[in-house]
Amino acid sequence: MFNDPPTPQPYGKNVPFGDKWTTLIILLLDGRPRRFSELERSIQGISHKMLSQTLRDMERDGFVTRTVYPEVPPRVEYALTPLGKTLIAPITTLLAYQTRAPFARLVSRVPA
Repeated sequence: MFNDPPTPQPYGKNVPFGDKWTTLIILLLDGRPRRFSELERSIQGISHKMLSQTLRDMERDGFVTRTVYPEVPPRVEYALTPLGKTLIAPITTLLAYQTRAPFARLVSRVPA
């Protein structure tokens, strides 16, 4: 009972890109670094607090770097790390599947 190994949680907090915001941020950072305000303007529906928390989590997990430039006002840029860049291919594959999936489900319902 107390010595049982922990049960893995398939959709727990340890999923690297298990929410919609992380996926969008990864796609937006592909190609070049972006400032916080630029990300905030690009993602409809995300609150300031949620963007801050998601970027902090991504930085903690090693997917994003945060660079602060000593200017007035301070300029902060976020960029994908090499580890973060490895997520681009799986995400784009999932997006490509998603666009084909409705048609595939429709075809699978057609009687032979």
